[in-house]
Amino acid sequence: MHAVNFVPYWGKVRIPGDTMQAEAIVGDVCNGRQAGGGQQLAPTAVIDDGLLDIVELNNFPRENIGQLIKELVALEANGVYVKRLRVPWAEWESDVEMPINLDGEPIKAMNICFEVLPGGIKIVLPENCPFITSG
Repeated sequence: MHAVNFVPYWGKVRIPGDTMQAEAIVGDVCNGRQAGGGQQLAPTAVIDDGLLDIVELNNFPRENIGQLIKELVALEANGVYVKRLRVPWAEWESDVEMPINLDGEPIKAMNICFEVLPGGIKIVLPENCPFITSG
């Protein structure tokens, strides 16, 4: 697990109705279930519900890696080290630039906002597609 060697970034996560402090190692903002290579980061996400599925991995002591793995596998909403949110938008703010990967494009930012624009893109999908609510 590469996360053991990641550097945590302190910052604030703003979502509708809440602001949280975070010591994030990794944050994934998903509108679908999979990331590159077929990794299922948000296995219950659907692309047309108007919500982002966010997975936040917070700093953890090496001796608690077992707890971290349990939380990742269990898909619990609020573990000790893994937080999962479903929100229409989320904003990250920190005092230092954080490296960010936007669907394969690397950037650095101190403040970034992610928002769903429901119906913003028209797509053609097969009948009974499991990735949409109306499938």
